[in-house]
Amino acid sequence: MDAWVVDGGFGLDRLVRTTRPEPAPGPGQVRVRLTAVSLNYRDLLMVTGQYNPRQRLPRSVQRRYVGRRRRRG
Repeated sequence: MDAWVVDGGFGLDRLVRTTRPEPAPGPGQVRVRLTAVSLNYRDLLMVTGQYNPRQRLPRSVQRRYVGRRRRRG
C-alpha cells in the first residue's frame, strides 16, 4: 500500500511517498480501499513539526479519507 510519511525530520521536503506492506485486519477491524484522501491544516502542522515537535518519526499524515470496505477481520 502507498503512504505519505514524514521521515528524517520535519518539513515539507521531508514528506515522501512510500510503500508499506498491507496489514491483515484484526478482530473488529476492516481493510478499506481508499478512493480519496485529503491533507488538512492539522496535517500541515504535523509535517512542519508545529503540532507536536516531539512526535516519533516516521509518521503517516493522512487522517481524512473515503473508500470502500475490502475485508473484515
